[in-house]
Amino acid sequence: MSSWSLSLRSYAGTLRSLAGRLEAGPLHPVYADLHEVWVGPAATELATGARTLDRNAASVGGELRRVATALDRRASSIEAAEAAAAAEAAAAEELLVHGATSAPPPPPPTWR
Repeated sequence: MSSWSLSLRSYAGTLRSLAGRLEAGPLHPVYADLHEVWVGPAATELATGARTLDRNAASVGGELRRVATALDRRASSIEAAEAAAAAEAAAAEELLVHGATSAPPPPPPTWR
């Protein structure tokens, strides 16, 4: 998994943790009104944002895996083409070096 995808997941986890702490309730009774009015809705938005980030991270991770697979296939195709070209070059070199001596001599010219 890519570091970018892991970063998204980490960020989503941090947001989820923060949302859980905020949803747990006010830290002190004096802040109860503040929690009900402002922190509660913000915690819900943070939790929603964390879920969205998780989905995005999974989507990005899946796309990166697909791209990596395509690159692996392309690399394999290039390697196979290079191996075939090397085999052809070796065969051509063998023919040039040893082909002339191992081939039967040409027939003698015929004079009329």
